[in-house]
Amino acid sequence: LSQSYGLFARINQNELKRVLSNLINNSCEAFDNECGKVTIALRGYSKKITITVMDNGKGIPEHILGKLGEKGISYGKDGSHSGSGLGIFHAKKTIEQFQGTFVIQSKANHGTLITMTFSKAENPKWFVEKIDLHTNQQVVVLDDDLSVIEVWRNHFKNNRADTHGISLLNFTSGSEFKKWTLSQTADTLSKVLFLIDYELLNQSKTGLDLIEELKIRAILVTSRFEEKNIVDRCEKLEIGLIPKSMAGLVQLNLP
Repeated sequence: LSQSYGLFARINQNELKRVLSNLINNSCEAFDNECGKVTIALRGYSKKITITVMDNGKGIPEHILGKLGEKGISYGKDGSHSGSGLGIFHAKKTIEQFQGTFVIQSKANHGTLITMTFSKAENPKWFVEKIDLHTNQQVVVLDDDLSVIEVWRNHFKNNRADTHGISLLNFTSGSEFKKWTLSQTADTLSKVLFLIDYELLNQSKTGLDLIEELKIRAILVTSRFEEKNIVDRCEKLEIGLIPKSMAGLVQLNLP
């Protein structure tokens, strides 16, 4: 997924999750002695996006391969050469409903590669495509989940942000964050980049509440990025969003 950040397509995410789950199950069932490897990859091109599911299982014979995707045609299910065929049939039908393409490539005893291709959609207005950083800049993270804070630390470390004097300060408590912010000068705060979670569990205020109250320049990092009320409020405050699951993938533009 290292090159997948900022790829959008017009799909139903629940249906896509179901397709991926079925394809991964199919791959696992194709392993002899329950031993093998499945690789899922997401890649972007100028106008297209591909999702691939590849395994090194038993593969599919050529005379069966051309019929897969037709209702009732299956191969290798539960150790047999037959089955309902509904998994591949529904997967192909679902992807095509999104105006995508579904292609199966396979070779007996070598494995199978399934490629799903979609048209690339424009990024939503709220989406933060990259983070621009400056020499000696301080980045402040507010998130009640220590694992997310660690994701940010590793992301900045792997990009060697410290060699540019960029430092990270983290908070899990909204009240402690507010106390620190109020202790800083306006000039200092104008140079700080804030990465703030929306939902702070068991705390009286959300991250958006704090951004609005403290009037700080911030990016909201949340798993609730698709909720209209949150998006509308961010647009009103003129702040961008980063989906929390993508925190470790966003591009850091270093000085």
